[in-house]
Amino acid sequence: MEPDPEDVKKKLEAIVGRELVVAPEQLINSRFPTSTYEYSVGKVAWQHIFLPGMSCLDAELLDVSGASYSGADGKRVVRLSYVVCLRDDYLLVDPINVLATARSVEPFFVTNTHSLISPTNPTDLEITFFAWDNTGQAAPNVYFDWRCRAICAPAPLPPLGKPL
Repeated sequence: MEPDPEDVKKKLEAIVGRELVVAPEQLINSRFPTSTYEYSVGKVAWQHIFLPGMSCLDAELLDVSGASYSGADGKRVVRLSYVVCLRDDYLLVDPINVLATARSVEPFFVTNTHSLISPTNPTDLEITFFAWDNTGQAAPNVYFDWRCRAICAPAPLPPLGKPL
């Protein structure tokens, strides 16, 4: 008889002393993927306050995708540094776009908020996901896929008008 994956997960969590944010079926191996990500060169449009028009400059972009599920309270907090090998020489800069989609045939909604960990040295981002059922109540154990895209600027930030 095969062991119950949920029971195996609970025992592993007791051993490591933390919650394992992974589907029990993924625990067949001693490691599992948490995300995919890439750094790539893209374009950023900069709007000027005092000058007319805008500037379009090349910039490094971080694109991350992952999967998770809501906890007992309908929430899940993800720090990018937990799922990405972030570069020490870059800062994360707004605008930051986060999208989440429930992986379900039943109607669930997933919303999110995000904040830079340190406004003066923003090298990490915390995203809080909220899962809701169709009546507006917090929904536990809702699996969802998510994606985040952010500008990565070299640290320290370049002077105004200089490209990233």
